[in-house]
Amino acid sequence: MHLKKLTMNNFRQYKGIHEIKLDSSDKNKNVTVILGTNTSGKTTLLQAFNWVLYGEANFKTKDFLLNLELIDENSNIHNQYEVSVKLELSHDDIDYIIERKQLYSFNRNNRVQPGNANLEISYINENGQTKFINDLDYQEDTIRKIMPKELMSYFFFDGERIENLGRNEKNGKEDLANAVKTVLGLDAIEKTIKHLGGGNKNSVIGQYRESLDEEGNHELREAKDRLETKTKEFEEKVKIKKELHNSEEYYENRKTKLEEILKEDQDAKHLQLERKQNEASIKQLTKENKSSFDSIKKQFNEKAPYFIGKSLINRAGKTLKEDESFDKGIPHMHGDSINFLIERGYCLCGTPLNNRDEAYDHIKKEQEFLPPQSLGTIIQTYQKNATYFISSSDGLYEDIENDYRTIRKNLRDISKYEERNVTISNEITTEKDIGKIEEELTQVNQKIKEITYEVAATSNEIENIEKQIEDIKKKIDELSTTSERNNNIVRYIKYANEMYFLLNEKYKGEEDNIKSQLEKNVNDIFQEMYHGERSISINDKYVYRLNTPDIHKEYSTKADESKGLEVVTSFSFICGIVKLAREHLGVFQDQISSESYPLVMDGPFSNADEKHVENIAQLMPSIANQVVIFVMHKDWNYAEEVLGDRIANRYELNKESETNTIIKEG
Repeated sequence: MHLKKLTMNNFRQYKGIHEIKLDSSDKNKNVTVILGTNTSGKTTLLQAFNWVLYGEANFKTKDFLLNLELIDENSNIHNQYEVSVKLELSHDDIDYIIERKQLYSFNRNNRVQPGNANLEISYINENGQTKFINDLDYQEDTIRKIMPKELMSYFFFDGERIENLGRNEKNGKEDLANAVKTVLGLDAIEKTIKHLGGGNKNSVIGQYRESLDEEGNHELREAKDRLETKTKEFEEKVKIKKELHNSEEYYENRKTKLEEILKEDQDAKHLQLERKQNEASIKQLTKENKSSFDSIKKQFNEKAPYFIGKSLINRAGKTLKEDESFDKGIPHMHGDSINFLIERGYCLCGTPLNNRDEAYDHIKKEQEFLPPQSLGTIIQTYQKNATYFISSSDGLYEDIENDYRTIRKNLRDISKYEERNVTISNEITTEKDIGKIEEELTQVNQKIKEITYEVAATSNEIENIEKQIEDIKKKIDELSTTSERNNNIVRYIKYANEMYFLLNEKYKGEEDNIKSQLEKNVNDIFQEMYHGERSISINDKYVYRLNTPDIHKEYSTKADESKGLEVVTSFSFICGIVKLAREHLGVFQDQISSESYPLVMDGPFSNADEKHVENIAQLMPSIANQVVIFVMHKDWNYAEEVLGDRIANRYELNKESETNTIIKEG
C-alpha cells in the first residue's frame, strides 16, 4: 500500500478543498512532513484516513464533521454542504481512488443535519481503463484487501498509542500482543483454536458432545450434565483468575509508581517536614503581627490626642512661664475681698479708699488678678492639667515603633519562609505526603501478597477442575459407543481434538519464533535509537524488561525509565513490528499483502530528547517504505537536519481560527 494524495473538502476545520501530496518520484525521498501547533488539526488529518477507509472518526463530535464556519457564512435553509475525503493510493500495482462523501442540509427545525455517508471506489485496470466498484460488499472486500481494519491502528499511530506501546502496563502489553498477533497473522490461528475447542458448548467439540444421543442412557445424561456444570465452574474460575491477574497488575504498577516517588524524592520527607515547620512559623508570625497591630490601634486610640497636642501644650507652657504678668495674683485672695474693703471704706492698712484717690485705683487694679476673673489662676489650673496630658502620652512613640519593627521583621521572615516553600515545592516532584505514600505502599504490598495467594489457590482449583473435565469426557466417550451414530460423533471429536492439539502446538511454536524475532528486531532498532547500553527482553506475556549491563542480574532491570526512554522503546516496538511484517513471518502469509504498509504518525517525537529525536528520525525512513508524520515545530527543529535529504513533501498547518485551518505547501 502506497499513499499518493489526500484531498479533504470541508472536513472539520479544513474549510474548502485541501490537498496533501504524499508520494514522490524519488524513491529515496519517502518522508512527508506536516508541521502544526497544538489544536491546529494534526489529529484531524490522521482521522481523515480512518474516515475515508472505514467511515469512522475518533472525535467527540464524530457524527458531525462539517466545517462550522461554512454554516455561519451560508445559513440558508435551502443550502446543502458536502464533506468529503478522497484518498489516492496504489496497492499490488493497481491505482485506486477511494472517496467518502456526506451531505449536510437543514431540517425542519432549521438545524443542519448530516445525511448518510457514501463510498466511491475506482481503480485503473491493466488496460488503463477506469473501473468503478459499486457493490457495497465488494467495496468492503476491496478495502480489506488493501488495509484490513484490524491492521489500521498498527500503521497509523497517534501520540497516545505511540507512548502506550512503551509502557509495561496492561494496555501497553495487550496492545503489543495484539499488534504481533494481528500484523503477523497469529490472530487467525488463535480464532481457529477457540472455534475448535474453546471449552464451551458453542465450540466445534462442544457442539459434537451436545449432539451425542443420550436416549435410554441415564449414566451418559448424568455425565453430560456434570460436564456442563464443571465447564461452567471452569469458566468462572478462569474469569476469576483473569480478574485477579488484572488486580495484581494494577497493584504491581501502583507499587512501581510509589517506589519511584520514594526513590526519586529521597530528601522529600525532610523537605516536607521543613515546609510544614515553615508553614507553622508563618502562621505564628502572622498571629504575632495581628497582636502587634491590635496593640498599635489600642495605644493610638488612647494616647494619640495627648501625643499630638504635646508639642502645642509645651509651647504654650513655655510662653506662660516667660510672661510674669500671669503670676501677679495674691495667693488665696478673692475679688470679693476687694469689694468688701471698698464698701468698708479703708484698706487693711487703714488707708482710706475713695474712688477719687490713688489708693483706690491701685486696689481696683489688683482685683483684676484675683478670682473669679483671675487669668493667672486659670493659667495655673491649665498648667497643672497640661502636666497630666503630657505624662499620659509617655511611651506612645516608643511602643508603636517597637510594634512596627516587630511587624516589619515578621513580614520579612514570612516572605523568607514563603520563598523557601516555593523552592521546596519545586524540588519535591510530588505534592503527596511521603508518609501517606509509605503507608499506601505497605498496604499495596500486603494486597499483592494476598492476591498472589489467591491466584495460586485458583490455579490449583482450575487444574483440578480440568482433570475432572478430562475424566468426564473420557467417561462420556466410553458411554457413547452404544450406537453407530454416537460412534461416528466420538470419532469426529477425536479428529477435532487432534486438530486442536496440532494447532495449539503450531501456534505456540510460531508465537515463540515470532517473539524471538521481534525481540531481536526490537533490540537492533533500540540500539540504533538509544544513546546508552541497555537492551530489551520480552517474556511470554509480552512484558518487556530494560536490562542494564554490568549490573547484577537481580538488579539489572531496576534502573529508572524516563519519559524519553518510553518513547524510544515504543518506536523500537513499532519499527520492529513493521520490519517483521516486511520479512513475512506471518503464520498465514496469504492473509497479509506482500506489499509493505506506510507508517503514519501523529506527534512521534513529543517526549523524546534532542538526541533520541535525531536517532528515531534517521531510522524511520529505512524501516518503512513510506513515512508520513505530523509534528510540532519544536520537535521538527531536531529531526529536520537528519531527514532533510529524505523529505518528499512538506506542509504547514496555519490556524486561522478555532474552526479554520489552512494547509500551505513548503
